[in-house]
Amino acid sequence: MVAKSIDVRKSVKLRRDLAEAQRVAMEFHELARAINPRARPASPRLRNDLQRAYGGELNPAAQDHVSVAARNLQFQLWLASWFAAGERPLLYEEPDLKVTYWFRWYGVAAKRAQKPSTIIRNVIAAAQQVKKRIGHGFVALTVDNYSPAFTKRFAGLRNSERFFNRVPELAAAATWCENSAPWIHAILVFGAHARWRLQLKPPLLELAFPELLIRLARDKCDHAHLAEFFQEIQQYRKARLGGIEPPSRDE
Repeated sequence: MVAKSIDVRKSVKLRRDLAEAQRVAMEFHELARAINPRARPASPRLRNDLQRAYGGELNPAAQDHVSVAARNLQFQLWLASWFAAGERPLLYEEPDLKVTYWFRWYGVAAKRAQKPSTIIRNVIAAAQQVKKRIGHGFVALTVDNYSPAFTKRFAGLRNSERFFNRVPELAAAATWCENSAPWIHAILVFGAHARWRLQLKPPLLELAFPELLIRLARDKCDHAHLAEFFQEIQQYRKARLGGIEPPSRDE
């Protein structure tokens, strides 16, 4: 692709594949930065998942088992790097991950939603996974505009800050958790939005990665703790990935 000039205006598939390639490269870059070779050796499970996540087709619409499993694991592994860059103690264990929240281990179950109609189903499955494995924790969900059923949903979207306005199913999922899953304290939603500016010369690819925290606090104290917890993660991530000095633990 870098060895010759390519006119991306002629092919929707080419634009999709280029955008997806960029996203995959960015996520694996963050994942590689999160792995510390001087820490304890990577577990057999982590090594196996890394290998499987790198397989399958680049096409986000691919439905074969290898490709679907690879994209699911890619999100799970990237989520681990998200917590690691946020300075959270982390275990790569069931339900998918375990992180510390106010001096206790909490489970995190990660799901990739390929269709709007599966969002609530994915959240329910993730909540049950957390309950079975550890008893309390978070649900993490990812949505992107190149998954087949989401393409029309995000068509014409220019402002990534309005990304989640086009996913009303998230409100229903939160309501279900509030009423039926009191052990889930938050839903973390990660978006990926690719937009091509074809009118420019050369055409420009814009990638945005909006994030949404849906707090399901059970009391005022928990509500405040959740806000502080995820705000600190964002501060440390910005510092680590942006190459600036991270805040001190006393701030």
